Amino acid sequence: PIDLKTFPLVRAALMKVADETYYFIGSVPHMISDGRSAVLFLESLSIAYNDGYQGLKDAYDATKKGWSDFYQDERNQLDTDQHARSKKHWQQRLAGANHYFDYSYGRKTAGKDDKEGHRVYFDIPAELALALKAHTGKNKTTLFNVMVCAFGIFIHRYFSLTDILIGFPISIRPPGYKHLFGFFVNIVPIRVDLSGNPSYQELLARVSESRKEDKRHQKFPALDIVSAVRENVPDFNGQLFNLSMAQTVSRLFN
Repeated sequence: PIDLKTFPLVRAALMKVADETYYFIGSVPHMISDGRSAVLFLESLSIAYNDGYQGLKDAYDATKKGWSDFYQDERNQLDTDQHARSKKHWQQRLAGANHYFDYSYGRKTAGKDDKEGHRVYFDIPAELALALKAHTGKNKTTLFNVMVCAFGIFIHRYFSLTDILIGFPISIRPPGYKHLFGFFVNIVPIRVDLSGNPSYQELLARVSESRKEDKRHQKFPALDIVSAVRENVPDFNGQLFNLSMAQTVSRLFN
């Protein structure tokens, strides 16, 4: 485990397992690294391996924008009117929502609160993938919205919930910062409303419409969303999103 109070946060080890066989292991906490940063890390490692420190110095332009520039750019682009509109949007969107639900579902053991997740890999047959794409075109929506509906129905049938919040990661890395190592990700809530026992078509219409509205405000920081909700719900504990879809699904289908 990584102690976030102890530096360095990026750790690495090189292990020799045979005369000409080595394993390189790296560990980086997600709170300081996104998908693009992982690519940058591997690119830097490759350059350092082939060309050494001088190669790294030659590869990276010190005049490129850094974190202080990003902070200043964000402040310069801050639209206070848009910020206020986004705050109001999320307060209305999340009003009365069930902000937290324990999805452990029978995995707890005596004296132990087991929240460890698991990953399941499977392939979608080509015929089903083509049918899904045709389905999204027919309904004038996105494949991501279809997957959100399916996921919402799945959770509804397991837990009998009709009001579901899903945490969804989006990239907020500006074009001019592709070279910068860091965490350029915001977490956006998706609210799936299954009240009134809607048909699948009705649910898809609800999700598609709400996602269309939410996308206008998805760069509003997650911590600001939490603060905005807390204004209306003083005892709100900050656990805004009660489960997350796999990030691979997010990247593939959005």
